[in-house]
Amino acid sequence: MKQKYERAEVSWHEVKIFACLSEKKWMSAHDVSKKSGLPKRTCSAHLLRFCHLNLIDLAEVFPRHMYRLSKLISKRNLSYLTRLKHAAEVLKIRLPVKL
Repeated sequence: MKQKYERAEVSWHEVKIFACLSEKKWMSAHDVSKKSGLPKRTCSAHLLRFCHLNLIDLAEVFPRHMYRLSKLISKRNLSYLTRLKHAAEVLKIRLPVKL
């Protein structure tokens, strides 16, 4: 059974993780957790969703996975990117770079 990863609503957690990844550098789930202040399991779950939505790139580097915002994000999933940016604006979460 194929899972549906994209949904209409965007959570506060997703926006916090997206803001961390907006720095466009490689980060582990642990790094994202420390920077965002969210539990590591929450970050890992959302990072997996972002991978399935083609928003982020994944590098499997032993002993962990590393993530970064995809350089092709606006071509891969513009609709979800737009929702994330709008949610960040509404929640007053500053994104470090223009996307």
